[in-house]
Amino acid sequence: MKKMWLQQQLIDAYKKANNKRKITININFLERTKQRHLKEKYEQIMTVIIKQLVKELTDLNEELESEASLEVTSHCPMNVPGEIQDSMKTLFQIKSQGERSKMAA
Repeated sequence: MKKMWLQQQLIDAYKKANNKRKITININFLERTKQRHLKEKYEQIMTVIIKQLVKELTDLNEELESEASLEVTSHCPMNVPGEIQDSMKTLFQIKSQGERSKMAA
């Protein structure tokens, strides 16, 4: 009788250990799934942020180029011969680029 009781205790101990192992495996699986999900969400959010920043930078660059173009045109009198006017535009563009470089630094 004592032998049967010990065998039953041994069987119960094995079952308990097996259940704990299964629980540990399930917890590990859930943690990996959660981490994968968080990584995917993070990548999605970063993609949206990067796209938004690229758009804002593109818009800002276009705005600056447009303003620079207007300034070049306004600094060149219409009665100056074409070659001199082109040289003035080039010089003003170089000056504007230098100022933008200083502002960016």
